[in-house]
Amino acid sequence: MLSLQEKYYKIDKKEFGTGAATRFLQIDRFVDATIRASLFSDMPLVKKK
Repeated sequence: MLSLQEKYYKIDKKEFGTGAATRFLQIDRFVDATIRASLFSDMPLVKKK
């Protein structure tokens, strides 16, 4: 995931500039973290025997 974000950051930086590319990366990471937190909160925990 990190290598994919780095790849697109470089592409976005060339196209839109450093500020916009950084903002997009921050939004992408925030959305990813929010989705993961939602998925993990619904996941049942494994009980120890």
